[in-house]
Amino acid sequence: MHSPCLESRKIAGSTFNRRGWLKSAAIAAASTFLPFHLRYAPVSFGKRADTPTTPFHKRMVGFMLPHEQFPVPQLLEFAIAAEEAGFDLLATSDHLQPWQSNEGHSGQAWVTLGAIGQRTRRVWMGPTVTCPTFRYNPAVVAEAFASLSLLTPGRIFLGIGSGEALNEEAAIGSWPKWQERSERFVEAADVIRQLWK
Repeated sequence: MHSPCLESRKIAGSTFNRRGWLKSAAIAAASTFLPFHLRYAPVSFGKRADTPTTPFHKRMVGFMLPHEQFPVPQLLEFAIAAEEAGFDLLATSDHLQPWQSNEGHSGQAWVTLGAIGQRTRRVWMGPTVTCPTFRYNPAVVAEAFASLSLLTPGRIFLGIGSGEALNEEAAIGSWPKWQERSERFVEAADVIRQLWK
């Protein structure tokens, strides 16, 4: 017997079959694990009454928006549908390129988050994860997420990591050993925190 939620159906302009639903469930489950986060919470000007105050220690159910698999307009529609379905958190991948040759281009995560923020009202948003040491300078990351936080007060998180060769080496042409990558990562996190002060 098939579950009705696993049959082919139309969601946000896309037909999902059993494989699509299982894939979505797997990435939604994966998004509930945030390996590292920093949060920027400035004084909010013009804060809406419906702005959430959910702390990160509360258990939340997230939905993953994979840039390497879907174009940005489709991810935006998925995000709107996920908030309407009751998800607490939307996480985006932040990749320079797809993982496989049969996948499309990877959209820019921060642009997607800005668009999602303007089309949603309650859900938390952020990347899992941005690498603030190779493709991006930590000062640029701090500035981008401070700006996103002003657009969507109390709803942004920043997930950062030490990167992966698939994205960073492709962008800058080198991939240092772990010792250097980890030292850069720790320094970048400190720079971001200091800039947010």
